[in-house]
Amino acid sequence: MTKPTSTSSPAPTAEEIEAATRILMRAWHPGLLLPGDPGYAEARAEEEEYASEDGCQCAGTDDYGNSRGCNCGDGCSCDSCTYHAYSRNKICQAGNVSVGTRCTRETTVRVVAYRMQHNFLSARRADGVACQCTSPDPCSCTTESVFIKTGLQPVTYWTRTACSIPCAQQIIAAEMEHRDPRSELQYYMERWTYEPHDQDLPEALASLRTSLRMAHDRVGYLADALYQGRDASLDLRLREVHESVASAAWTAAQPLTTRGSEDDVWDDEVTGPVQEEPADPDDLE
Repeated sequence: MTKPTSTSSPAPTAEEIEAATRILMRAWHPGLLLPGDPGYAEARAEEEEYASEDGCQCAGTDDYGNSRGCNCGDGCSCDSCTYHAYSRNKICQAGNVSVGTRCTRETTVRVVAYRMQHNFLSARRADGVACQCTSPDPCSCTTESVFIKTGLQPVTYWTRTACSIPCAQQIIAAEMEHRDPRSELQYYMERWTYEPHDQDLPEALASLRTSLRMAHDRVGYLADALYQGRDASLDLRLREVHESVASAAWTAAQPLTTRGSEDDVWDDEVTGPVQEEPADPDDLE
């Protein structure tokens, strides 16, 4: 008996992959413009112009009325300030900035400050659930619904990153030394690794990650709709899954590890005077 021989098809070329993913996009995500489509260049230029402005003017204006851009002040929520705050988690936050003792090694541990608080669930009186309030003020129960305590649950108040367990212990010790004696905050340490922000990555890789996460969520919505018999929403949920899968396939075919030109990289430098970091507990001495 002759042993069957295995054969493999030739690998598709880059042009063939581009053509295949373009066909998939046309079928499952026809509303998204692709390179080469009429109007794509204009739409892309408009997106980049908006991104460069970031819609933020929290640094105010100069004497001539021109925007000073962003200074990452209180209440600012622009993309550059969000990234500026997020990226601080890359390094250890133990020590004191003002006296030059802040550690700057890479993060491996995180300190979590939390407090145990009661959680509540709402229920209908029609289901036979009685109000547990012992006095009318304060009481959130109504003639139709009640709120039931479900027990204490941890609620996170803040987190700080550290490079090691000793640095994490230093952060906790400094907080406990200067906190309000009435504070009910508790602390724990956990292993933690910085997850790259979209602005840490090439644009294509960040877009692929977003598409895959969205596809995961939308498959869950589709599964729930099918299981619960919500037939009216099945077509919509399936179309959303197709859009995310097509977008992921198109993006995955792009150079995922290649960064754009210098002009294409997001400018994460603030354009105005940077707000100083909040004082560490050591500064209060």
